[in-house]
Amino acid sequence: ENWETVMRDCAIEYPYCTTTEEAQRVLGDPTAIGDCGSTVGSYIFFDLFFLLGTHILVNLFVAVLLENFFNFQMQDSFVLSEDHLVSYQKRWAELDTNDKGVMSVMKFRELIERLYRDRNPLGMTALA
Repeated sequence: ENWETVMRDCAIEYPYCTTTEEAQRVLGDPTAIGDCGSTVGSYIFFDLFFLLGTHILVNLFVAVLLENFFNFQMQDSFVLSEDHLVSYQKRWAELDTNDKGVMSVMKFRELIERLYRDRNPLGMTALA
């Protein structure tokens, strides 16, 4: 949120900063680096970063909102009625002749096909 302050700190140039040579001499460490920045580079980098980042994040936010909207809309349009459940129970009873509540994969495939022929959504979504 306070990126303007960081941008201004990165834009500080000599004589208001410590150069690499001064830092190495004062600290006695040949690997020490200074804290000087570049005014032009700082403003270009942070402005581009802000503009592109904001643009991309807004697009991602809108995309997530649209995706969730369409997902909820599709869920609302998929409604099982009492007739669909009765059709499912009837077709299951036709194929589960032993009343065990289980059936083979082949019979299950036939159940889905029969539901599909009845225009039952429980069969249509499986074959779609």
